[in-house]
Formats: sequence, structure tokens, C-alpha cells
Amino acid sequence: MRVTRRVAFINEKGGSAKTTLVANLGAYLALRRGRRVLGIDMDPQGQLAKVFGVDHRAPARSSIDLLLDNVFGDLGQDRARSGAATVLPVVRTRIERLDLIVANKSLGLFPAWQERDDPDPTGRLAAALDSAPELARYDLVFFDAPPSFG
Repeated sequence: MRVTRRVAFINEKGGSAKTTLVANLGAYLALRRGRRVLGIDMDPQGQLAKVFGVDHRAPARSSIDLLLDNVFGDLGQDRARSGAATVLPVVRTRIERLDLIVANKSLGLFPAWQERDDPDPTGRLAAALDSAPELARYDLVFFDAPPSFG
């Protein structure tokens, strides 16, 4: 059984090239190495989507939905009866084999909520991804973390 590898690009300092690394390494691996890459933007500024020319306001769902759906459920809109996520909010890029889950400014509300109510936010994100069968389409998942992550 093939395992999708997950890599988080984290640095508490802003402007440290996290987004640049996720974008360029993801594009290189997709274009030159034939890897299927999913980039997940966890920064409310949504720069990863902008790098690839994706309108971060266009998708009906974003990375904050992925987090909150796993905590509160999503009223059955994207879940099977078993409760497992059946649809990741994936947006295609112009680069074959490179997809994104975009962020938006609503994600900025998550840190205050998670500090108060959730002792294990990264565990919840991992659980959300683990329950999504379509994650198996990807060889790698890159997380573009915000400067304050961790």
C-alpha cells in the first residue's frame, strides 16, 4: 500500500520563503518528476493560490472548511453516512499533477478558536485528510503554514 507523504513548511518568521518553496518544489516535482502533488495553503493571506493564478475567493470551500468540517461536521453536504469526508476542496492549477486547497482570510480566525477549544489542531487536520479517500491520488502533500503556526 502506497502512503501519501506529508511535508509541512514551517517557520515562525514571515517572508522566509515557505510559499516560494511549496510552489517551486511542488511545480518541479509535478512537471519534472511526474509526482502528483497537493499543496494546502494554511496561511490566511492565500499567497499560494495567487502564485498559481488561482482566485482564492472563487472556491466555495477552502482549508478552513477542511478543518472545521472535521470538528463540527458540515451538515451532510460533503460527507457520506459514515461521517468520512468524501470531497476535499481541491482546486486544479494550470500545472498537470499539481492541485491546491486554497486558504482565505477566514482561516485567520482559526488560531484563536483552536487555542481555546482544541488541544490538538494538527491531529484534527491529519484526521480530516486520513478520512478523505481521494488523498490517495497524491504522492505528496505540502502544507504552506502561516508565520505564527506552531
